[in-house]
Amino acid sequence: MKSRPTGTGQRFMVITKNESQEIFKMSIQVRLNGFSFCILNCTSNEINWYKRIDLGKEYNPVDLLKEIEKLYAEENNLQREFEEVIILFSNNLYTLVPESYFIEEEASTYLKFNTKILKTDVVAHDMLAHDLVNVYIPYTNINNYFFDKYGEFEFKHNVSVLVEAILAKNHEG
Repeated sequence: MKSRPTGTGQRFMVITKNESQEIFKMSIQVRLNGFSFCILNCTSNEINWYKRIDLGKEYNPVDLLKEIEKLYAEENNLQREFEEVIILFSNNLYTLVPESYFIEEEASTYLKFNTKILKTDVVAHDMLAHDLVNVYIPYTNINNYFFDKYGEFEFKHNVSVLVEAILAKNHEG
């Protein structure tokens, strides 16, 4: 796309046939034993790039972030502009709660039955269909890294996506 002056001080845009504006969306799945990236070209509706890193063992969130930073230093595909970025956290730090019992200010209380909560943990939740809430702990350091890279983005727990898909499929049939 080229910008040309009009003589009146205004500018207009010229798009030639060879120029196209491709729109890319990226999803990232983060697990303590690895991560994966998938870039979708929305213009052609094709997967443009996919990479899965299996670390072979579980890392803590600090060391996991170092591995993600290493990949970003090496991989040019991650340096482009994205229309949308979504992060999916895959961990066992979650619980499903009926919405009628859910109190946002008490979100960490629900998790205490399933896992050990640290004072520094940030608790998030996803509102799901059929009056369910998934309460979980995302990795804050990793969220902060991606926020610095891309600005605002969406994050969810992978169980939220799974439950939504199952409930939608069940509703169809």
